[in-house]
Amino acid sequence: KADAAGAEGAEGAGGDRPDSLRLSGVLTAGLVVALSVVAGLGSAWRSKLAKEEEQLQAASTIKGQLERKHTEKEREEGMKLQRSQQAKAAKERLKRRAAAETKAMEQAKEIARLLRKRREERQAEEARERAAAEAADSGIPDAHGWTLKQRGQLQEAVSRYPEDWSHARKKRWEMISSEVDGHDARTCEATFARLEEEARAAAAEAKAGRQKDFGTSSGAKGLDDDFDFMDGTGDDYTTMGEDFGDSDEDEEEDEEEEGRERMAVETEPEHKGTCISLDGIKSMQGCATVQVEVLHVQLTCADCSASSRLYLSGADADGADAKTWCEGCSGLIGVGLRPTLLHGASSKLCYLDCVRCSVTDVLPSVLMSVCEGCDAANVHKQEFIRNRLVSGACHACHAKYAFGAESIRIEQITPCDPGGVRGSGGGSKASGDSGDPMDEIAEELRWLRKKAKNDPRQQLIKLGSQLPLMGACRHFKKSYKWYRFACCGRAFPCPECHAESGCPAAALGAHASRMICGKCSMEQSYNPARPCEKCNFIMQAKGSSHWDGGDGTRNLASMSTKDAKKFKGGLQQANSKFKTSSGKADRVGAKAKAKRENEKKFGKS
Repeated sequence: KADAAGAEGAEGAGGDRPDSLRLSGVLTAGLVVALSVVAGLGSAWRSKLAKEEEQLQAASTIKGQLERKHTEKEREEGMKLQRSQQAKAAKERLKRRAAAETKAMEQAKEIARLLRKRREERQAEEARERAAAEAADSGIPDAHGWTLKQRGQLQEAVSRYPEDWSHARKKRWEMISSEVDGHDARTCEATFARLEEEARAAAAEAKAGRQKDFGTSSGAKGLDDDFDFMDGTGDDYTTMGEDFGDSDEDEEEDEEEEGRERMAVETEPEHKGTCISLDGIKSMQGCATVQVEVLHVQLTCADCSASSRLYLSGADADGADAKTWCEGCSGLIGVGLRPTLLHGASSKLCYLDCVRCSVTDVLPSVLMSVCEGCDAANVHKQEFIRNRLVSGACHACHAKYAFGAESIRIEQITPCDPGGVRGSGGGSKASGDSGDPMDEIAEELRWLRKKAKNDPRQQLIKLGSQLPLMGACRHFKKSYKWYRFACCGRAFPCPECHAESGCPAAALGAHASRMICGKCSMEQSYNPARPCEKCNFIMQAKGSSHWDGGDGTRNLASMSTKDAKKFKGGLQQANSKFKTSSGKADRVGAKAKAKRENEKKFGKS
């Protein structure tokens, strides 16, 4: 029985095994199918993600290309608009320059006409004097019965016997008549009074003629009017300590300068005049373009080869043209600046149009560059010199820039403008209305320089002695120097006095080339910031204010009574009980901290 039961159990177990195997096979197959389905879905999902990424990348690439094209198009349109504006500004500038030159030429012609009239009158007067001298040599008397020799004897006798020679007037004139041939004392006295009256009338007529000719409020004045400030009788005379100038006017001028537009640059300049180029450019790091901001040039006169220096502005159209009077021949020389853009394909910096001169050298100048990254204009803080690198940072994006060149090439393309042909007759062939008026002005300046030694102001300049009022005048009350003007060779306390003297170059912008110390009368080259070479005298008044830019005084004894600091805090500031002191040391710092900790431990004392 036991064997039979075991056999039956074995048969039952063998019958259940195929069912379990089938179930496991089914489960395995289902799992494989599920895994294959999941794998297929995952690969499809990954391929979909890859396609989406590719589409996004393609879209971003296309978007970037479109944005770049749009930016380039906007930049091209902006550059086109800028070029058109620059061309328009250049045309307007040429128009304004032509109008200004026409106006200046008309003014110069008017001055030349007046000078020609004055010269003709002077020549007529000299002719009359020569005729009188010839008549005196021949002994022919004038309408009053006096010869030139007798008038000379009368002048010498009057100077030998002045009014204070004797209290008896009759005796004085008897002594004078004893030295004059053919005339008694009464006739000598009447003739001398008549000659003095004629001299005063002639002086008044000449003064009125000068004022009528120049017809301005600052027109030519006589020497007596020029020296009104010396005795305090001038109309505008005040104390030397008073301020001059108006701060409101200065602020308005500053606002006008800030609002002024920059001069347009010629992108296609006319190839003429003198070309300034930079050779051997070492570096243009961060600089898209470079142009001139302030150009300092050395010139040589075409007539006398004398050297002069001028500053030209590449930013302001009014400062692009400059004129000066040659110190050698007193001819008017001028230069006009036409700036260009220096970039990788062009090394030309600017063109110069010279009148009666040539460019011999370019001195340390200031350049301006446009940043490559942000197109901001950066004026270089360092001066440009040959073979030296100028570096800095952009004020907008703070990117570094550097620029440098080995040499400066000066190429004269066309000869300078002669400015008219000079007459060779020493003034007898002076130009008419249709000629160059500068020849007439130059002839008048030569005559003024010839007479400069006899100028009464020149007699006041004696080395080692002070000038009148230490060199001050009613216009410049804080300037203790005189200016020597090369145009007429005379010295004046200020340019206003020079303009009032009737010098024709003053109306055309002549500048002083030398200065004279007001304390020791030492003549030296013009440099307002430098003291006198001989006595070390500062030729400009300095206030004694408390601050005065750090150069003032804090000594109460030497401090000006007009300074509020002199009496603030009591008469003796250092020991005054009203003197306030700072309490910052009791609030912050190591000492204050130790004090606070001590108060926490032991309380306030």
